[in-house]
Amino acid sequence: MGCRNRDFTDDETVSSSSSSSLSEALLFATMCIIGLPVDVHVKDGSVYSGIFYTASVETEYGAFLFY
Repeated sequence: MGCRNRDFTDDETVSSSSSSSLSEALLFATMCIIGLPVDVHVKDGSVYSGIFYTASVETEYGAFLFY
């Protein structure tokens, strides 16, 4: 397998590219854990356990579990 170097001309292109690849990585990781038991830690300190069912990634990230 080969590797190719990419040159970016400005900072906006670099941040846009890294943001895009981060979103793709999060989506891929989300799809890999569907059907697995998970613990979801909420900002207020609550912890929910269940089977990962689906996620909402359109505006903010949200997880849906089966108990």
